[in-house]
This record gives sequence, C-alpha cells and structure tokens, in this order.
Amino acid sequence: MESKIIDNIKNTVKTKDIVFFLGDFCWHRAIPSRIIPRLPGKWYWILGNHDKDLRKYLDKNNIEYYTLLDIEIDKQPITLCHYPMVSWNKSHFGAWQLYGHHHWATHNSDNEMFNGPKLNVTVENFDYYPIDYYSIKRIMEHRKDNWDKIRK
Repeated sequence: MESKIIDNIKNTVKTKDIVFFLGDFCWHRAIPSRIIPRLPGKWYWILGNHDKDLRKYLDKNNIEYYTLLDIEIDKQPITLCHYPMVSWNKSHFGAWQLYGHHHWATHNSDNEMFNGPKLNVTVENFDYYPIDYYSIKRIMEHRKDNWDKIRK
C-alpha cells in the first residue's frame, strides 16, 4: 500500500503543487524520514490521531504543522481538519470542510452525519490517489447546504 500511494502521489503531484495532508500518516517512526523527502510538492500537514511519529519528524526538521487550518481557494473558504465537524468557520456562509479521520466513510455516504458541504478526502475513498481541488469542487456542487447555512 505504501508503494502504491507514493507512486500515485508522484504521478499526480507536480513540484509546484500544494498538498494538504489531513492526518494519519503513519504508525512507525521510521516512515516519515523514509517517505517525506521523496514527496513532490509543497506539503501542509494537518495532524491526525495516529501522527505521534510524524509530529516528532516535523518538529525535528522544523516543519510547520496544524490541527486545524482555514484556507481559501478561488474565493471558496475551506476548513481543513483531521476530524469531521458539525460546524466550522463560515459553515453558515457556504464554507467547505475537508477531513480524513473516518477511513471507512465514503464521500457519497447517505449517512446524515456526512451531509452538507464536507468531504472525507482520505485516499482510501479515491483509489489511493490524492484528490485535487477541481474534483472536490465537482463533488461539492451536488452536496446539500450545511444545516446552519444562513439564507437571505
């Protein structure tokens, strides 16, 4: 699985691309030092609950990481966190939330917990490839509004 994911990243991510990783990178301390230097692109690390060894690697190498990060792409506000949320920054104004904690939960689940403009972007849901912004945007166009959306 490790080799497949690395190959998929190398075949998808270009040197100047930006990658947001949403947690649960590894279980073993040797993995970050073996894999991270081989990854193309500029990476932003959102820590998950299984990232103790990743955190040690990032600290040792002075690499910044987050538990939650608010960004904007093409004027679309997005909250990035390892865990899914009920509400997030600007969720009542149409912001998206991307997460990865639930490896078993697909992006097209009918479960009420996953309704709204949030998406589980774990690689398990996308044939072990990273998903790009425009693919996320196409998925989000078919999502319901969040429960707290303010209507004018």
